[in-house]
Amino acid sequence: MEPLLIFGLFLVLVLVWLFLWAIPVALWISALAARVRISLFTLVGMRLRRVPPPLIVNQLIAATKAGLTLNTDALEAHFLAGGNVSSVVNALIAADKASIDLSFERAAAIDLANSTDGLTAAAASLAVLTDAFVLTSAVIETVTSQTALVIPATADAVADDAYHGAIAVLIDADDANNKSFQVIEGYTASTRTVTLGRAPTFTVTTADTITILATTDAGGVC
Repeated sequence: MEPLLIFGLFLVLVLVWLFLWAIPVALWISALAARVRISLFTLVGMRLRRVPPPLIVNQLIAATKAGLTLNTDALEAHFLAGGNVSSVVNALIAADKASIDLSFERAAAIDLANSTDGLTAAAASLAVLTDAFVLTSAVIETVTSQTALVIPATADAVADDAYHGAIAVLIDADDANNKSFQVIEGYTASTRTVTLGRAPTFTVTTADTITILATTDAGGVC
């Protein structure tokens, strides 16, 4: 009898765990508290479609707090298409704060088109739509390596790591349509060297252009 009782308790615990996993009640309550309307059935559907409910709900909460209204199905579709939902939502929030007209569809399209090039949707959207976030733009002076680029001296001197976290938009001098977007990992003021997180998708030369776009980590404008 005792082994049967233990098995029964174990079975009950497993069923409770499965219930809580399939129906994230706590997440649903968090959404309601943030005034995000989403049903339990929708959350269960996400599980069945292998879409992580916390990702979608947390982005909906962030968007709602920023005064934006997003569609749950659209966020799910973007995730299933291989997109970065967080980057798209951050782009929309940044664009809204900067009074830039950016639709979800456009931000999602940019994100998907550049997902293999280290480009965040926020940076891409700002690069396409406005130059208000440009920290500096110049022809590359020296290519120490494909991840270490020296930029010309500017009138406004900047400190070490001033561009840390910013986005470097590299444009091929031979083909203006050939662009590479990379996150800047560091900047050395004494040598004016920009260090990229990884090598661009094309071979950079001294004739190419680099434009540095501000993000939340670089200049705090987003």
